[in-house]
Amino acid sequence: MSKGPLSFCLLSLFLGLVMSSCNGNPTIFMEKYTRQWCITKPNAQIDKLQGFIDYACSQPHVDCHAINLGGPCFEPNTLRSHAAYALNQIYRVKGVCDPNFGITIIDDPSYGNCHYP
Repeated sequence: MSKGPLSFCLLSLFLGLVMSSCNGNPTIFMEKYTRQWCITKPNAQIDKLQGFIDYACSQPHVDCHAINLGGPCFEPNTLRSHAAYALNQIYRVKGVCDPNFGITIIDDPSYGNCHYP
């Protein structure tokens, strides 16, 4: 019995850092550990957030329906919460977390029926 690929496969599965087909040709799987979301900075200027939401939600390929009245992310009905969703939408479309309003995190901010892409 060869210890090389099998040992690597078992170690990979145990650590959860590498996904291997266990055929001796492992492939690195890091998405689970590097996925990021962009949300509102705690110190973001509250008086500027509505302007950012309006800007973000007017951009092509940005869908803000979830933060509209009746949407799954409408509650809590706060500028910070709605801006977090809009920031993440811009982050997904443009690949940039606005440094004036946003901060990247590695913990999924989704809650209840509100899912951040």
